[in-house]
Amino acid sequence: MPQIQTIAAEKVLGFRGQETIEVTVTDECGLAGEFRVPFGKSEGMFEAMYVAPDQAVKICNETLNQLLHGFDPENQRVLDNTMIQADATPQKKNFGGNAILGISIACSRLAAREQGIALYQHLGNIINKRVSTHGPFPRMLYNLVEGGVHAQNNLAFQEHLIIPKVNSLNQQIEILKSFSQAFMQYAKTLGWNKAYGYEGGWAGNITKDGVILFGQDAEYAVFEALDAVRTQNDFPVDFGLDVAANNIAKFEPSSYCDFYVKCAKDFPITYLEDGFAEQEQDEWWKMLYGKIHHTTLMVGDDLTVTNPRKMDAYIGKNMINAIIIKPDQVGTLSETFDAIEKAKQNNWRVIISHRSQETTDDYLADLAVAVKADFVKFGAFAQGERLAKYNRLLEIEQ
Repeated sequence: MPQIQTIAAEKVLGFRGQETIEVTVTDECGLAGEFRVPFGKSEGMFEAMYVAPDQAVKICNETLNQLLHGFDPENQRVLDNTMIQADATPQKKNFGGNAILGISIACSRLAAREQGIALYQHLGNIINKRVSTHGPFPRMLYNLVEGGVHAQNNLAFQEHLIIPKVNSLNQQIEILKSFSQAFMQYAKTLGWNKAYGYEGGWAGNITKDGVILFGQDAEYAVFEALDAVRTQNDFPVDFGLDVAANNIAKFEPSSYCDFYVKCAKDFPITYLEDGFAEQEQDEWWKMLYGKIHHTTLMVGDDLTVTNPRKMDAYIGKNMINAIIIKPDQVGTLSETFDAIEKAKQNNWRVIISHRSQETTDDYLADLAVAVKADFVKFGAFAQGERLAKYNRLLEIEQ
């Protein structure tokens, strides 16, 4: 196969004009693969390190360009291991996870183009999985209501999710569009102001009789509204919640544990992500798991950061039974595949997720189809960075 000739990075604009990098890897025949690298606003403390775009461009164009010259882009594991070993730090502090990931994924695109196949087919070949475009496809975790650090409102929890109970991507999208419209109308009748968050979801303030609610009162009122929309319109959906507890000040695990149990009992909440901060004692995770895991997925994100080594600490502990996969958390495609494989070996559900500071790159859709993810979390339909992923999923299905 043709060998890598050049690696070239440049600064580009991502979500809301934030600078990030785009990496292009070109082979000796002139074919190229590219990737625009996202990053997160809410980050776990053990994620791969992000270096400033100027520094990442310099590292890609000089150090890594020289390091990988002449390599075969189809040898994904060799490429990734070479960068990992040259960086020689657990969190990729020398080169930056964003620089390394940019090259890792750009190489996979280049390899797919060299073979003349779709990206999801090439990714499936890497992990020895035959990929079907006839489904089943991932279920969508749709971020309808935002709070926490992703919004400027009175909600502490980061994402309030709608989960269609059908497999067809087209049907899921139609349900989500109709539910969103119905919720907007219902929120208006409650006097809730219209605003939007980082990922395009509704992010108004929650009030009752003109009084702003806070804490658990505000969160419960959101689910009362969502459930009213669901029952009045007979929508076939479940609900989910990304608490992002790391970012909540004065977080009291005992009180919130009881609140999660109550919400899971009162509403069809089948998904709970990062219900406790990653530094909280394991006992809280275990206690909640024992109470709700039969009906509600307990999902790790900040806890596991797509890192196979971090995952080892929670396998068999009855703390989580699902995992968020964000390639930029760990920094290479190979390590991402390792995390997914480890999750599946332990019967954990797999969720392929975007980041808050996204780009218009649609890579995640191909990844989700290739690994047969259980869910995808791509945000709302209000922003081009999110829509690119949904449109790519539909393109693959059709």
